[in-house]
Amino acid sequence: MAKSHPSQGLELVNLTLGAALMITPLIARSSAPWNANLTGALIIACSVLALWKYSDWAEGTNVAIGFWTAVAPAVPGLAASAAAIWTHALIGATVATVAGLQLLMSRNQTVSKAGG
Repeated sequence: MAKSHPSQGLELVNLTLGAALMITPLIARSSAPWNANLTGALIIACSVLALWKYSDWAEGTNVAIGFWTAVAPAVPGLAASAAAIWTHALIGATVATVAGLQLLMSRNQTVSKAGG
């Protein structure tokens, strides 16, 4: 039995943030645009999969990708400007938070269905 999606609206937020991350190299000077493109594409892919057929692993993956996105600018050579650093940090933290909320809501749905 497939799980129902806890909140498609939150999933669309992550999908939009993934797309925004992919275009940041065009806006903010970055020495490693491949990182923004790769992580943005992975966030989009996990969000699309979760919208298509919800699973906790897709959200767990988005938590990990969001965390990486937030801390990646601290790695030497991955961010050359303050704008790139802040963009990655804010988008990464938001993606991880939204995915974490999705996981909590999914677990709460499972508990309430089992209990009642």
